Amino acid sequence: MFRIQENQDGTTSILCKSTGNIICTINGQAMGSCR
Repeated sequence: MFRIQENQDGTTSILCKSTGNIICTINGQAMGSCR
């Protein structure tokens, strides 16, 4: 499962709930690199 984290700089990070690793960061309109 995933959880969404709102960052103070206005970006949104999607994290893996079990490990806490950031899967991808959504930066305004552009999506960051997802692994």
